Amino acid sequence: MQLKTLLNKRLPLKSHVYDRVQVETRGNEEILVAHIRARSNGLKHCSNCGIRVCPGYDTLAEREWAFISVWGMPVVFRYAPRRVNCPDCG
Repeated sequence: MQLKTLLNKRLPLKSHVYDRVQVETRGNEEILVAHIRARSNGLKHCSNCGIRVCPGYDTLAEREWAFISVWGMPVVFRYAPRRVNCPDCG
């Protein structure tokens, strides 16, 4: 079973897809990096109110978020957040 399949089964994302999963070496430590991308048909929600579906207008630079370790190996999610135009939050 691939790590990408394991993530899809245990941590499914509604509007996003695990693009690829790889192991990177930083210093003397190996880190599991999961690249995430938005689905082409995924709904865009406001990150402030979280309820309203809004039109998107931009994508920010790619960032990393730390996740819990798997088998003693640190896990990082790498994703380029989308920006939306929420009529309520601005």
